[in-house]
This record gives sequence, C-alpha cells and structure tokens, in this order.
Amino acid sequence: MTATHAARDTATMLRRNLRHMQRYPGVPLMMVFLPVMFLLLFVYVFGATLGNGLGHGLGGRGVYVNYVSPAIILLTVASSATATAVG
Repeated sequence: MTATHAARDTATMLRRNLRHMQRYPGVPLMMVFLPVMFLLLFVYVFGATLGNGLGHGLGGRGVYVNYVSPAIILLTVASSATATAVG
C-alpha cells in the first residue's frame, strides 16, 4: 500500500510541476542551456589560453576541460536546486 501511495503522489507532483513549467518556460530552459553554454564558452573560447596556465608544459584545452567540468556540474546542481525552490 505504501509504495502505491508514493507512486501516486509522485505522479501528482510531476503533473503539477509540468503544468508550472508550461507557464514559466524560461526556468527549465535556463536550467538546461546555461551550464551547456558556460561549458562551451569556457572550453572552446577560453580553453586553450586558460589551459596553458594549468599544467607545466601539459596545458591546453584537454587539461582545462578536466579542470572546469566539476564547476559546471556544481552550476547545474545549483540551478536545479533553484528551479526546485521556485517550483
């Protein structure tokens, strides 16, 4: 019985959140596209330059991607938490 109630409550909350996202389409779009845009910007635009300062002769875009990826993941988690708080 408890699993059935939990599944029904989850479905109800999902339906409500999807209806809210229809009213405010900017929140999910920013939640998805902002981290992607930051990753593309920092890796492909600034990656070669900033990556050269990281390694001792090993710098470049490949080294910088490993350096900046955890920050982008944290940004994604923070924007998801913000969207959840707003919802």
